[in-house]
Amino acid sequence: MSSPVSSLIHSHYLPASSLAMGCRLAMGVMSALLSSALALGKPAQAHHSFTFNGSKYWCAGQSHDDHENNSCYFGGLNLGSVPEDLLSGLTNLESVDMAESNITSLPKSLFSELSNLEKIYLDSNSLSSVPEGLLRGLSNMKRFGLEYNNLTSLPENLFSDSSNLSILNLSNNKLTSLSENLFSGLSNLERIYLNDNDLTTLPADLLRGLSSLKDIDLRNNDLISFPKDFFSNLPNLKNVYIEDNNLSCKPELPPNVNLDVSDSQLPVCEYKIVL
Repeated sequence: MSSPVSSLIHSHYLPASSLAMGCRLAMGVMSALLSSALALGKPAQAHHSFTFNGSKYWCAGQSHDDHENNSCYFGGLNLGSVPEDLLSGLTNLESVDMAESNITSLPKSLFSELSNLEKIYLDSNSLSSVPEGLLRGLSNMKRFGLEYNNLTSLPENLFSDSSNLSILNLSNNKLTSLSENLFSGLSNLERIYLNDNDLTTLPADLLRGLSSLKDIDLRNNDLISFPKDFFSNLPNLKNVYIEDNNLSCKPELPPNVNLDVSDSQLPVCEYKIVL
């Protein structure tokens, strides 16, 4: 006596009801798989979305932080004047990349809900200013990039809540001066990029309290000299870059600090003693 299985194998067809049931099962499985992987066109790696000009976009294809799930890359969208609610609800974001998005202005409250942010990239835009309080409450931020914009100045308290900031890039702007307290409280700051600006002088206490500072880049400015003891009390300082300025003398540095200067024959700066 043949078993039901052997009978099924040796038959040349399946009953219509079995075929229909099998098809419905297969279609259901495929539908479930497709829905979970491609729901609403969502990329498999994306976890966040934002709305711009009435269209919904999924955060994907991160350029600076490709390995991170909690990041959002705007892919060169022509953002212009950024809407205040662009990042609304994305409270878990750790990295926001708005580079090369033709940004002309930023709302003060753009990042106000994103207390977990660690990295912000705003480079290669058309910003001529940033609002006071833009980074308020972002105590976890470690990297901030504003290079390649049209900034001439910065709010004095821009980084007042950024105590964990370690890398700051302000290069390739049009900065002419900096507030004496701009970097106040940034005891974890390790690298500052101020190269390719229009700086002529620097406040005497600009670097005060930056106990973690390792590298500072001041190349390609219009600096004439440095304040006395400008680079003192910086125990971790390793590299100072001051090439291509208008210096007539070079600052005195501790022996373990590397100084890159256009003219190695420049004399060390001497300062008059005021009685």
